[in-house]
Amino acid sequence: MKINTKHAKEYWNKTFGDVEYAEDFSGALICRSNYNDRKTTAIYKAEFGGKVYEIERYIGWNLHHIMPKVDGGTNNEENLIIANVVVHDKLHNFGYRSSFVLDGVEYRIKRIKGVQDKYEIIRIGRCGLKYKKYDEELLNNHDTLKDRQHETDD
Repeated sequence: MKINTKHAKEYWNKTFGDVEYAEDFSGALICRSNYNDRKTTAIYKAEFGGKVYEIERYIGWNLHHIMPKVDGGTNNEENLIIANVVVHDKLHNFGYRSSFVLDGVEYRIKRIKGVQDKYEIIRIGRCGLKYKKYDEELLNNHDTLKDRQHETDD
């Protein structure tokens, strides 16, 4: 499959159906209209510690190669996953690893036996308490969240 807007949106429809909004594998909100968009945001309302907070998040998305092309991965749909643009950038910052931690949650990449180029990302679970402090900091300081997201886009 050639990676372009047309094929990416076709892959969206195969993955999520005819919906405008969905969540990527990490639970990040994405919007079908915002393929490869690093500017559009949405406001989430989240309750934490009995308080309601508004959190601004990017809703653009990209196709991510689970097994990177430089390591032998292909453009086959079996090697692709839809990821929020910020999540996608974080994945590339890790480099290829068989497991990684993303926003306090551990994931593992698993090869599907018997199918060439078929991989999946499995959510293992939340990590230790040190991530709870990070989550509290983000919820209590909206400016810090904005700064960290914009640093990711640079």
